[in-house]
Amino acid sequence: MIKLYSLLSFLFIGSLAIAQSDTTKIKIGEKEIEFILKDANNLDSLEEEIEQEVEVAMEEMEKELKNLDEEKKKEEKVDYKDFSFLAGIEVYSNLLFNSDMTLDGIDGPITLNADPARSINIGFTLFDKYIPIAKQHFGLVTGLTFRYVSYNFTENFEFGTSQNGDLDLVVQNNRAYSKNRLRAGFVRVPVLLQFATGKEKKKSFHLAVGAYAGVKMGNGKYKTEYTENNQVYNSTSKGQYNLNNFDYGLEARVGHGNISLLASYSAAGLFNPKSTFDLHGANAGLALTF
Repeated sequence: MIKLYSLLSFLFIGSLAIAQSDTTKIKIGEKEIEFILKDANNLDSLEEEIEQEVEVAMEEMEKELKNLDEEKKKEEKVDYKDFSFLAGIEVYSNLLFNSDMTLDGIDGPITLNADPARSINIGFTLFDKYIPIAKQHFGLVTGLTFRYVSYNFTENFEFGTSQNGDLDLVVQNNRAYSKNRLRAGFVRVPVLLQFATGKEKKKSFHLAVGAYAGVKMGNGKYKTEYTENNQVYNSTSKGQYNLNNFDYGLEARVGHGNISLLASYSAAGLFNPKSTFDLHGANAGLALTF
């Protein structure tokens, strides 16, 4: 910076010595400096004046460049903490897979076959967190998800309790069931790897895959409605129903902007490990994120 001042001073003084002009103007950036030479012999004082004016002009230029740089950074900055596609409301169908990965239920007189079209539920995610690895394009996402699972079974039976306290299936051939539903709520914590394409959340395609773990909230709820001897009956009861207290599995989401398709699969199983009913729940549906 000092060398620049000296060079400008030298050139300026040299031009005075040659031109012997009363008024001289120099321009630095957008700033124009005018000097009036009253005494051509007093060049020392004029050199000091030039150095002071040039220093002020350079400081102003540095401030302008700094402001432009800060404005550019603000334009490029992305709020990564809000780049999660998890928090929102979910509408999904519940499915039950057997050990053969089919929806046919278990072997036996009662298969526990559930109708996905009548096993619809609503869940929601209240809190989410995005941890960037490569800006908004790649990172980890987690949150707190509340999922309800409900299975509407298609056969004429009711859940009962055997003598040893295990869950039992009681065949009811004289009844025509219009509702035979087992329901339970779970709170989950997913940890997913998320990929996103753009800088704006509403205009980005996204894909998230990973795993989740959760626990059951309270007791299960069992509701039936059936017709017997031309009479309609319904009942609601709460209990454990040998439901698994823990849940863990795989989850995936894909979508654009605030709309996502979701799917998850429970590796833990719907019923506890001691149960003879080896069935695994899954969800598939649509999420509207905040």
